[in-house]
Amino acid sequence: MSFKFNLFTVVILFNIFLVSAQDIAIPYRDGEKWGMCNPEGKILIEPKYDKLEFKEYYDSDFQTVFPKLKNKTGLIINGKIVFEANYSEIYFDDENYVLTSEENNAKTTEIINKEGHAILKKPIIKIIASEHITSNLKLYQVLNKDFTESVFLLNKKTQAIEQWLYEDFHSLYILKKVGGRYNLVFNSKKSENDALQTDVWNFEKTPFTKTQKLMYETEEKYLEQFYQKAKYKTNNNERKGYGTGTGEAVTDSEYGEMYTAVERGDSEVVAEMGESNSVSNTKPKLYFTYILKKENENLVLETKQENIKEAKKTSTPVKLKQPVKNLEVLNYYSYKDTKDSILSYRNIAYFKTKNKTGVIFPTNISKVIEFDTIVKVFNQVRSKDAQEEITFIAGNKNNQNNQFKYSLYSNKKGLYFPLQFDEISNFKLQINNGNVVYKTKIGDKFGLIESNGNVLLKTEYEDFKHPGYNQNSKHVTKRFLLQKNNKFGLIYHNDVTYKDEIIEAIFDYQIDDVLVNFPYKDRYTTNNSKLTLVTLKNEDNEIIGYANANGTLYFKN
Repeated sequence: MSFKFNLFTVVILFNIFLVSAQDIAIPYRDGEKWGMCNPEGKILIEPKYDKLEFKEYYDSDFQTVFPKLKNKTGLIINGKIVFEANYSEIYFDDENYVLTSEENNAKTTEIINKEGHAILKKPIIKIIASEHITSNLKLYQVLNKDFTESVFLLNKKTQAIEQWLYEDFHSLYILKKVGGRYNLVFNSKKSENDALQTDVWNFEKTPFTKTQKLMYETEEKYLEQFYQKAKYKTNNNERKGYGTGTGEAVTDSEYGEMYTAVERGDSEVVAEMGESNSVSNTKPKLYFTYILKKENENLVLETKQENIKEAKKTSTPVKLKQPVKNLEVLNYYSYKDTKDSILSYRNIAYFKTKNKTGVIFPTNISKVIEFDTIVKVFNQVRSKDAQEEITFIAGNKNNQNNQFKYSLYSNKKGLYFPLQFDEISNFKLQINNGNVVYKTKIGDKFGLIESNGNVLLKTEYEDFKHPGYNQNSKHVTKRFLLQKNNKFGLIYHNDVTYKDEIIEAIFDYQIDDVLVNFPYKDRYTTNNSKLTLVTLKNEDNEIIGYANANGTLYFKN
């Protein structure tokens, strides 16, 4: 193999690392061949490879792709071909590329910098070892084509060889560091018949020099010192009574979760809510507390102003249409922040009459809400301005078939939906806005809604299935498989946002994986040029291609 790089490679490398803005490159399949396209489907690299593989190192992203062709590999970065698929192996060594080729059972390795220049002037078989000596220097031990060995220091800033320590030696071995971080010990033999020599190199300042030499007539003499040392250590330990067995120290590193509930007084709550206004407002806000109380089977609303020396308290009777039984006052906190006041509401009244179940909120005691049934679970709607909206599940019985139909009711907005659902049940899902998620059912179809009335999924889906053993992919955690009209979707946990996200059932194939922030893996990236990419698989669990979360396919045939 020729050990030269043409101008084309240098130009490609130069362009890749100097272009600041370019298309996102996505693996694209046409029939049995793979290339790359942009998010709009424009071909960047014509499909000609057997497959494409992403770089899978801990510091990698999806901008680095290894094309494969007839058991050979190449390198693509940012949708540009850096090296064609002519090599048996390509890997990164700090800022450099290491290319390995094999022809006629002969192996050749090249070290190429980012500008496309070869570090070495003559070919080698392989890199035996590499080690960081200082922040700017890296030591390489290489095997030459004539099977001799060499050691050199590479300056990582200039990408030039700083110094050759050994050239074309019969054998070399890095033994250990001694006397500080800058000292390194080597065993060396210049030729096969030379005596074994031990050198201590110091790398504190250039030019680097050997500070010590130890000579051994034969390799057996050199190895004898280790035998004597091991024998002495064994005998000495036996004299001290040390045992010869081994054991493992076991530590308990699993901790259970602990939750602490803290009850706060009115003054603390008031202080917290008024904190943002203490600096900007010269006139303090008024604080009012509203509490529903049960007095002799009657219901009253107690109103109290908190931030005055002598709290003013009033009681207002709540008028009910008919006598109630099983009247309960349920503790529940909500508030409303107005221009000049903060209104704090502390509970909800829940009751049953002969035929109905009802609730009364302290925000409006003149409004009595009644249904055939009300689930005694109330959820606060999350919003920036106020925390006074409460929603709950309510239902009425159909007189014709005696079946209940349910909906979601808001104390501020009334019914969010018609009384149409056969079931509404709590569904464990972590959505970004923090509202509770419900699973809805109509007949044999299912959907998802939030406690604020937002529809996540219309009630048109088959029952949500757990992905089973294939739950954890390389990049996300798959929560539930979605299927509707023979189309597939997915609910997954996004490890970037720490929330659950939904890809609706719009694909003809099941989703195998989700690549969020493509082509980046960094969860903290601020780059806006990114998208959510999915991999699709067929019934035989074979990857057939990629698509974006909106349904655009990057494959055909």
